[in-house]
Amino acid sequence: MWLAVDSAVLSGLDRKAAFLIAVPFRHFQPIRAWAFWATAVSRTWIGPRHTNAVDGSICAFNPSEGTWKVGGDLVALIDQYTMWVFCQLHLEVIGWWPGKQTADFIYERLTELKHNEWCGCRPDAGRYAECCKKSDLAADRFQAAMQFVGGFLKFKPRKPPVSVSRLICEGGEPPVFTRARPDPMLFVGSCLFPAKVDGKLSGSAAWIMQRFDQTRNR
Repeated sequence: MWLAVDSAVLSGLDRKAAFLIAVPFRHFQPIRAWAFWATAVSRTWIGPRHTNAVDGSICAFNPSEGTWKVGGDLVALIDQYTMWVFCQLHLEVIGWWPGKQTADFIYERLTELKHNEWCGCRPDAGRYAECCKKSDLAADRFQAAMQFVGGFLKFKPRKPPVSVSRLICEGGEPPVFTRARPDPMLFVGSCLFPAKVDGKLSGSAAWIMQRFDQTRNR
């Protein structure tokens, strides 16, 4: 099922956020959503900060923290998306990301986090400058980049599928759900399929790894 929802974000803002949300009927698949700034004459994708590899979908929270769970209230989920858009607006206008965030990779922290932002290494982390910045700067940059870009993003930039962008910009019939879904193996470790929960392999990641093994052994 596809949902199209608009959010004013802030009173008096000269644009609104337009969400396109893909809600699967199978609970082992994650809900995915994309956000675009919408005016009377344009639609502009909101990202790439805190979007998922590789399809540029919204990464508004870490599922392992229980902020929202599959089967929960969709209005509450859209509220989370709206707060995410507000943070994107703050980043655009003020220059840094407000509030807690998840950033597990050294390269991600070095290239995206400002010194006064909350470090994303763990939920109770302090400011980046006081937490991981010193050790991140001392790390092997090439190895860190390969871990993030080579192992996680598969050398592909984050951006919405063409079918999603076309629907937001031009309207018409929504795409077939599977055509807007890249290889799920690319999502292991993202906020859609967290690799671990409480130190153990998450159920969603285990399901994907099992599916990958079955495909590889055919």
